[in-house]
Amino acid sequence: MSSRNSERTFNMRPSTTPRHDRFIHRSDSEQRFEYSQTCSCHHRGAIAVHAAICMLPIMLLMALVVDVGLICMTNAQLQQAADASAISAAHSLVHSMQPTKLATDFNKATSTAHRITVLHPGAAQGEKLRLANQDLEFLNAHYDRRSSQYVTAPVSSQQSFANAVRVSIRRDESVNSRLSLSFSHLMGLESTSLRRDATAAFFPATEIGEGAEILPIAVDATVWTTMRLGNHLTNQIVPYDIADFVENISLLDALAMTLGKRILDPVGVPFDLAGNPLLIMDRQSWNSSKETVTSGSDGVWEGLFLPHQLERTLTKIPLVTGLTGIKYVPGNMVVIDLGKQASSSKLVMNLARLERQLVTGLDIHDVAGVNAFNGTTGETIKTPFSVPGQYYLPKELKEELTQSIGKPKILFLYATIPGVITTAKDLLQQPTAFVIVGWVGAVVTEVNFDSTLNYVKLQPAPYHSFRLGKGDGSNTDFSSGVYAGPYLIE
Repeated sequence: MSSRNSERTFNMRPSTTPRHDRFIHRSDSEQRFEYSQTCSCHHRGAIAVHAAICMLPIMLLMALVVDVGLICMTNAQLQQAADASAISAAHSLVHSMQPTKLATDFNKATSTAHRITVLHPGAAQGEKLRLANQDLEFLNAHYDRRSSQYVTAPVSSQQSFANAVRVSIRRDESVNSRLSLSFSHLMGLESTSLRRDATAAFFPATEIGEGAEILPIAVDATVWTTMRLGNHLTNQIVPYDIADFVENISLLDALAMTLGKRILDPVGVPFDLAGNPLLIMDRQSWNSSKETVTSGSDGVWEGLFLPHQLERTLTKIPLVTGLTGIKYVPGNMVVIDLGKQASSSKLVMNLARLERQLVTGLDIHDVAGVNAFNGTTGETIKTPFSVPGQYYLPKELKEELTQSIGKPKILFLYATIPGVITTAKDLLQQPTAFVIVGWVGAVVTEVNFDSTLNYVKLQPAPYHSFRLGKGDGSNTDFSSGVYAGPYLIE
């Protein structure tokens, strides 16, 4: 009893600590902190799982970005190589062109394209970029106004002229090997093929402007056309002293000479029986690569151009001249002043300007002067146009003309007037206005101011420059020898 009572007493003994103190009291912040710690542990595990899942596509994307960058960089290198090779090959074409035959050197252009290609990056490591022969194509190109785009056609095996070159640079199984990729093999793509194309062309120049290298000379258009095409008379030069030959000539010989045979006078200038200079010959050879002139034939005619002048001869035979000891030689060239202002009341030749144009070419003031003289405006000159000219070859130009020997430049053509073209102003060597109907590429092969006659020998030669205007590119007459470009057209 007592034990039960004592037990009951023990059990019923009130606790000295309040009931609510048996639990740990936490503030709200402490409870939130404990909850956040519990949640963060769960979140850490979830983030790790998600990160592991997301890393794979991220790595694949990074790999794709690296390989795409490699492809873009290599494509740019191949395009740069194609552009440079096409322009260089087209440059070689125009430089090797023979205006008298409209022929270009395909072999030289091919060699140039191969040489330029290997200088560019884009090949596999340790290798040089190569151009396959089948990836070089020669074309004829022109601009189609209806479609407003350039049209090209392959050159047939029978043709020897092309004004455009298409180059394709490839990296595939046949040439330069495929481009190996760094990470795309994870997606099953270990390499890829690349190809870049470029087409360059040159066109007949329809406009000239600042920087054009010119000869401030205009020649008879008919004489130049005859010289460019050649004729049978040039093969009938008879090298005799004119005085000795004429003294022994018969009427039949005189008739034969009138029909075509030519003789050579003591000063080295070919003349016919009437005293007119022989204008066409082939006695000098021009090296286009070295821009030098040597003696000998090169298959391209030279023309002898001289102003109106009086020549002293060694004969007094009336058959040769109506004046004792003096012979009048009709001219076929004039010196022109490109840059003369129309406001000037007198047509006085500016020798300082002519000397500068021979050395540095046209400047913007020259172009403006020609246009002002013709009542037009613009930054280029187009034919036809009028310009002051003079049948006169001033000795002040001797040094500049001599330095121009062998260097292609632009030569101007004046319109031929049927009948007698000699006027009082011509005989007095006063400037008059000439109509320029075209221009041609030419090279000076000889300059003579020291003999009885003053003259300049000229030969057709191609001249090209990026500073010349091609108009819309629809002109397909390449006979002038003055070309704009080459330009990239594709």
